[in-house]
Amino acid sequence: MTMGKYRTFYTICPKTLAKILPISFTFLLFHAMIAIEYFSYIRKNFFVNSGGNVNENTWLLQR
Repeated sequence: MTMGKYRTFYTICPKTLAKILPISFTFLLFHAMIAIEYFSYIRKNFFVNSGGNVNENTWLLQR
């Protein structure tokens, strides 16, 4: 088994953590922002207008 190699590779080294953490943090923040925008867009177009106008309900199908 080559787990020992990976275990020494994944030991917490402050230099690699300082390199990896900002990238992963911005990556996660970026995707969280996209997910929030996407879900608010879905909620705005499908749940708010569900009782209202047919043209607003089929907004995605028309465009």
